[in-house]
Amino acid sequence: MDGWSHPPKCSNYDSSAKSCTYNATWEYIPSSDSVRFVIETHKADQWTGIGFSEDTRMRNSDAVIGWATATGQFFISDTFMNSYTAPKLDRQQVWKID
Repeated sequence: MDGWSHPPKCSNYDSSAKSCTYNATWEYIPSSDSVRFVIETHKADQWTGIGFSEDTRMRNSDAVIGWATATGQFFISDTFMNSYTAPKLDRQQVWKID
C-alpha cells in the first residue's frame, strides 16, 4: 500500500489526533488487476478528488471527484480536465464502490 497526505508528514493513524486535511492511499489488487483507492478529507463542505496525469500537471488529467452531503449522501464522478477549468464528465463512468 502506498499513499500521499497533506500537509506533509501528517498522520491519520491515531484517531484521536488526525492531523491530515487530505489523505489518499492506494493498493494494487492482482486478482482483479485493479487499484483500490481510499480518499479521506476533513473538508466536509467541499468536493475532493484524485487526479492522474502523465506530467504532474492538471491539464489533460483524468480525475475522480466526489463529495458527501451533511445527511450522508455521496456523489462520485469520473472526469477529465482539459485545462485549469471545471472538469468534464467522462462518457463512461469507470469506478465502483466497495
